[in-house]
Amino acid sequence: YVDQSGSSSSRVRRIVVKSLTGETQTIDDSILENNATKAVVDWSRDGRYLMIETGNNPKTGLDIYYIDLKGEKKLIPFAVAPDSQARPRLSPNGRWLAYQSAESGLNQVMIQSFPTGNTRLQVSTDGAGTPYWSRDGKELYFVTQRKFVAFRVKGAALGDSSNIEVGAKEELFDAPSNNYDVANDGRFLFLRPVAQETAGRMHVLLNWDTALAK
Repeated sequence: YVDQSGSSSSRVRRIVVKSLTGETQTIDDSILENNATKAVVDWSRDGRYLMIETGNNPKTGLDIYYIDLKGEKKLIPFAVAPDSQARPRLSPNGRWLAYQSAESGLNQVMIQSFPTGNTRLQVSTDGAGTPYWSRDGKELYFVTQRKFVAFRVKGAALGDSSNIEVGAKEELFDAPSNNYDVANDGRFLFLRPVAQETAGRMHVLLNWDTALAK
């Protein structure tokens, strides 16, 4: 989790890992500016890697780092570019990372081998974001043009970090929102905004005690 200490003007955000036994470890994030925002976005299934999204960088916007909990326990840059890189999601076997990148000037969904980063390909073409993997790693979902779509991915489930193929796009339905998750049974769980009710009028009665006296 991210611990925020200090006053609003001198607040320092630190990433802390706490075990079930209560042992805590503070991650070395000295690579970032003190005012950088940090969010723990994903955790590999084997418990080894934490995916971190950082912000407030005047040159790059949002960036993606990771932490190897079996290594030196420090922030390691993965996707840092002049335009924002965000929403990192690891494949179930931890060999591929899906994320959205604005390098082209428009958010697009990318897949990149992890943690080497040697192989990288762009999946979307019309602007997209918020990627998620199916539980078996054979499909990749995301929202594009207000549509919720799926792509069949060959190679990702097998963990081949050099050979991956993406099939044709399949439109599933209109996306209620960009905030969702994929349940273990394959269902899609969306957060939908609640419509705000129109506020009623407030009547203020002045000098009401005078009216009572009459």
